[in-house]
Amino acid sequence: ITIQMRDDKPITTANFINLTQQGLYDNTVFHRVLAGFMVQGGVVQQNLPTIPDEIGNDNQNSIGTITMAKTSQPNSATSSFFINVAENHIVYQDGTKFDDTYTVFGKVIAGMDVVNAIANVAVGPNTLMGGENSAPLTTITLIKATVLP
Repeated sequence: ITIQMRDDKPITTANFINLTQQGLYDNTVFHRVLAGFMVQGGVVQQNLPTIPDEIGNDNQNSIGTITMAKTSQPNSATSSFFINVAENHIVYQDGTKFDDTYTVFGKVIAGMDVVNAIANVAVGPNTLMGGENSAPLTTITLIKATVLP
């Protein structure tokens, strides 16, 4: 999977590049998979500093975009990320919008077939996500992440 990073999200992009260069993503797993929604990877429950949200008016969770995952609290992203496999312009019951919550910092420019294959694996209850059916039954490992020139 090749991702082109956005220059207009400098904090988020720099954080992702820095963690990649440190090898943080090597041999991690895609731990949350929701067909028709997204695939999520990165490190969970890591003691890393949080980064501020960089939303802006051009922040759209479109198919193939990569976004920083976080808790329900603002400015709580660290290292976990997800790739959208649908047009995720969701409005929650409380009126908040997905596009106003999760910073989009890049887009898949090659390998979307791989992302879609991951999105369609069999899943079961996910203890990390309160039991939702999103834990891949087959381990999907991100073997090596590299920053290209």
